[in-house]
Amino acid sequence: MEKYDVVVIGGGPGGYPAAIRASQLGLRVAIVESRGRFGGECTLYGCVPTKALVKFSEIYWRAKGSEYLSGRESISLNFEDLMEKVSDVVARVSSGIEYLLKSYGVDIFFGKATVSEDKSIYVDKDKILKTSKIIVATGTDPIIPEEFSSVSEYVLDNRNIFDLRKTPSSLIIIGGGYVGIEFATILAKLGVDIHVVEMMPNILPGIDLDASRFVEKRLAGLGVKFYKNNVVKEIRRLNGEIEARLSGNQVIRGEKILVSIGRRP
Repeated sequence: MEKYDVVVIGGGPGGYPAAIRASQLGLRVAIVESRGRFGGECTLYGCVPTKALVKFSEIYWRAKGSEYLSGRESISLNFEDLMEKVSDVVARVSSGIEYLLKSYGVDIFFGKATVSEDKSIYVDKDKILKTSKIIVATGTDPIIPEEFSSVSEYVLDNRNIFDLRKTPSSLIIIGGGYVGIEFATILAKLGVDIHVVEMMPNILPGIDLDASRFVEKRLAGLGVKFYKNNVVKEIRRLNGEIEARLSGNQVIRGEKILVSIGRRP
């Protein structure tokens, strides 16, 4: 049984800085991470990989559209290599966070943490950590409504979309918030046929209306199709694709469907 002044559960952007700061203050600190690598949503599935994709997709799109580049019509995309490159970027950043934690003397445990009533922390039910202070920084998970379970093999979220190794020909995006719109931008520039379904009157709800309209206009110029004031009423498989019937009676199809409607603890 190991004893610590503080145990941090979760190695994301909330957890690992807290562990480092506690160690800087002279406390004995442990951190428990269930995924086997550090960085949380931002490093593993958000800020780092999406911004890498934004950069790569912009380069590809500009090269394909440049009137000054001879042979641009023959430029092709190796999507598998692109996604492997993004994975490499994520791995380097994540390993850097692990190195930082170790350099500050934070003890690292990989596994699922379970807290008992006496504040004992079981890591994968075998390793026991004792502490008087626990910091819980476990983040959130993407919401996938139950009705999508019948077509789960076609469903993507902001995490498993990075497992793709083949460019989908078409994609339905449910949710026109910042996650859905960022992926719409990236994939439209890679030549994917994009359909965005948003239940509110405008995409990017909550931001300035002029900014929302500007982004929508730019994306429409990339061929992105929008279905605002709409929700999915019915979804089914059809000839190897997904067919979604919307509340406005439109019917749209896609090779995959990205659900980006929000998150839960």
